[in-house]
Amino acid sequence: MNRIVMLYDGYCILCRQSQRVVGWLDWLGRVERQDVQQQRAVLARFPELEGADVLGEIYIQRREGRWQPGFYGLRYLAWHLPLLWLLLPLLYLPGMDWLGPRVYRWVARAAMPSIGPWATTAPMGPANWTSPQPLCTPKGPEAVRLLQAPELQKMLWLNFRCQG
Repeated sequence: MNRIVMLYDGYCILCRQSQRVVGWLDWLGRVERQDVQQQRAVLARFPELEGADVLGEIYIQRREGRWQPGFYGLRYLAWHLPLLWLLLPLLYLPGMDWLGPRVYRWVARAAMPSIGPWATTAPMGPANWTSPQPLCTPKGPEAVRLLQAPELQKMLWLNFRCQG
């Protein structure tokens, strides 16, 4: 029987905790968890993910091979982990197709951003196998001072936003 694959960002605290919980709940060994920060291995095994924004949310590969990101992936996973069966009625309440993805994205954005070597908001692929670049470069002396602080450099990669 094919196992379900769960791709998670190993540099995201919430993602690591989530995959750990899935590991505890997976008594039957149905879920294979893989860190997307191992980008070469992930793309070698799943070439269809090239160009996907797998750092933005977890990705679940269903047994038939189709990928489901975020809320819909977690909902699929709940069918295969017996302790999560208790949540299934809640996950299928009327309106959850609208509310679930929004709550998932809100929680994901509130979590600490990915700070790994591939931490960009760009999609996966060979072009990202070099040192990551922020989408926008901060300007001014304050930004230069912040960028020189090593403990902040990695955390700031995803926090820069283009201004106008």
